[in-house]
Amino acid sequence: MSQNDNYSQPNQAAKKKRTGLKIVLGIIGVLLLIVIVLVAMNWTNISTYLSDKRNGVINERIQYDLTVPDNAWIDDRYANGFGEQFEVLGLVIGVSTDGNTLVTITDYSDGERLLLYDLHSGNLIKEFEGAFYYPFLYKSYAYTTTHIPLVINTETAAELIYLDLDNLELKSLIKFNLGDSFDILAFDSADNFVLGKYFAAKDGSPYYSYAAYIDRKFAWAANFNSPSSFSQANSDYLFLSNDNSAFKDAGEKTYLTIIDRKTGELVLENKEMDGNFTILQDGFIENPPSKLSGGISFQDVEASKKRINKVYDVKGDLLGEIVGYPHIPYYPEQKLGGYITAANVLNEDVKKASGVVYLIDAEGKVVAYSVFIGDTIFPKTGARIDEYIYPSFNACNKDGSIIIAEKMGDTIEDYTTVILDNKFNVIDEYKTGMNVQFLTESGILWGDNIYGTSWVLPPKRN
Repeated sequence: MSQNDNYSQPNQAAKKKRTGLKIVLGIIGVLLLIVIVLVAMNWTNISTYLSDKRNGVINERIQYDLTVPDNAWIDDRYANGFGEQFEVLGLVIGVSTDGNTLVTITDYSDGERLLLYDLHSGNLIKEFEGAFYYPFLYKSYAYTTTHIPLVINTETAAELIYLDLDNLELKSLIKFNLGDSFDILAFDSADNFVLGKYFAAKDGSPYYSYAAYIDRKFAWAANFNSPSSFSQANSDYLFLSNDNSAFKDAGEKTYLTIIDRKTGELVLENKEMDGNFTILQDGFIENPPSKLSGGISFQDVEASKKRINKVYDVKGDLLGEIVGYPHIPYYPEQKLGGYITAANVLNEDVKKASGVVYLIDAEGKVVAYSVFIGDTIFPKTGARIDEYIYPSFNACNKDGSIIIAEKMGDTIEDYTTVILDNKFNVIDEYKTGMNVQFLTESGILWGDNIYGTSWVLPPKRN
């Protein structure tokens, strides 16, 4: 046997080992390749999913059907920038529809005063003194309007009056010779409104009556044994609810009653619910979440991990369910008269939409929204902005071309209120600070200061 023959067997064994190793490595390689392909496909799907949401493919399809008064939007004149900020006495309760007169009400020890200011200069135009107060229950902030309701109480009478902003005069509507006050549940104008008031029956037992006036004429009344603990009205219906204090052995139940505002028809009476509810234009949502109830939806999350919200029409008939949070825009909100329909919240595009819808325009189209990945998107132009620089979007005008936002600063004092166009370009900005109460409900920018004053940041004159 040659020397080469002596080494032939070990070489063949090593070769077999190397061959086996290659086979094993090949199998592992194939498996790794399959895993890589699957992961790549998965990440492609995830990437596409996030890209769709980031680019607003889903949210751009949303079309809200809403009922919102034209005067609920921010003043178009902010497109020219900010005017000079000024301070006024009292709390802002209204702005004239022509945008030139600002109304405040004070509460001094010597009696209330109604003060009228020029919106642009801050100069006092007119003053009224008297024992009147602003009685709104469901609209607690200022509003752009022609008629502002007020109530005057004496020992023997309660009178509903209103400020006519067309001629800057106080006028009387109704006088009750009962020496008791009453509530205003809805006030579209001096022609159409709904009142609520305590009365006593012949046997002395108290009851609460709701009365509606249409075209300044008494239209209908509805009586109950007790007042509602919550009341709110949209343009079609009056929503009243009682908590467990009104019913024996009710526990934590809530009871909802709905009245047709035009006819007084009782369309739903004492519907029992386990919790709170969100009002729609033609129905309601039972058990809405207590936080983040506006503008957000998680329909692609398993139902078992999220709260189920039931959607009803005004008669209490179940229409469908929503997983997670109902997708309701943040602005314009309900106290401005912004209500969407039951069909709207159950629309598949709306239910599955991602992120938070901050603003919508008068056509019901999304103006600005965020999808939780670091920016806010303006679908109309495709523009996006860093939401960590602009953490708050407060209002927009009727066509969505002007946005009022808050911009972060290096210090609390450096926080600014900013006017943006539909490409998120800054039109103007003003330092308002971080810890300032900031309101846009009147169509203008203002805040309630301490010591009975308010600051106002008007639009620049045309």
